Amino acid sequence: MPVKMGSIVGTFLCIKEATNILVCGGGGKIVTLSSSTTASFKEKYGAYTASKAAVEAIKNSWVRGLRVVGLLSMLLLQDPCDKDVL
Repeated sequence: MPVKMGSIVGTFLCIKEATNILVCGGGGKIVTLSSSTTASFKEKYGAYTASKAAVEAIKNSWVRGLRVVGLLSMLLLQDPCDKDVL
């Protein structure tokens, strides 16, 4: 599975499992990670930006249902960094 697709599917599966666990536990918070590139449209970040926009869309679609069962959902945005620096 390509890395970008893994980010999307992984986020969906983690939110799904966390929801089940937190509902049984009486509530909690789900935090997802995205990137500031979804708003800036940086050159050469097309696939990465699309995958992070999908993560945000997944989170936003779950938020409406999560509030009903006492769960909160948050999104943390980070700036992209050059892999060569790491």
